[in-house]
Amino acid sequence: MSTLKKRESHLGALSSFKSKLIADGKSPHTVSSYCRDVNTFLLFADNEPITENLLDEYFSTVGLLNEKNGKKRDTASVNKIKSSLKAYLKYLHKANMICTDLSVAVKLKSTQRKEPTFLTGAERLKLLKTIRSTKGNLALRDNAMISTMLLAGIRVDALVNLNLENVNLDEKKLTIHTKGDKIFKVFINSKLRSILKRYLKFRSKQPTDCEALF
Repeated sequence: MSTLKKRESHLGALSSFKSKLIADGKSPHTVSSYCRDVNTFLLFADNEPITENLLDEYFSTVGLLNEKNGKKRDTASVNKIKSSLKAYLKYLHKANMICTDLSVAVKLKSTQRKEPTFLTGAERLKLLKTIRSTKGNLALRDNAMISTMLLAGIRVDALVNLNLENVNLDEKKLTIHTKGDKIFKVFINSKLRSILKRYLKFRSKQPTDCEALF
């Protein structure tokens, strides 16, 4: 059972939890999402001590419904909220704010992952041909962005997180940061190296202190 009985106490704990997420390097979007999910649950708890029964009640009623339209959430959406609460409850236990690790009582349901959809070879060529047929600085940037995704095989989230320091043309490698704070190296073939080299020459002349590659 939780030793935090008052909502004011939980709001203080939530503030500390938020600081811990930021210190751990979580993205602003992740921090906001976690805190919003936890705060919604605390409003439901209404000063009651957190127990397994209260968690079960929440995820059989309010936690199943979208607060905007009242419709039932899909499994992935419910799992996201559960992940937020699991992280918060685990934090409370490690910080000795509750006696029992209630995070183990929050069970995520398995979901079927959708098979990713890939561009065909013809579609890839058509996309690149369209971009390379345009002119101007934006076309140069767009060509570098699309070519990096296609030739290095990285996702959009990894692409937008690329900084200038993550590109090493001499070693022919990109340093990729993905969800979960994972870092790995991706090989740059000669074609992509040539495209990025041209883009970086243009990028170096731009009057900005921004470290983002694109």
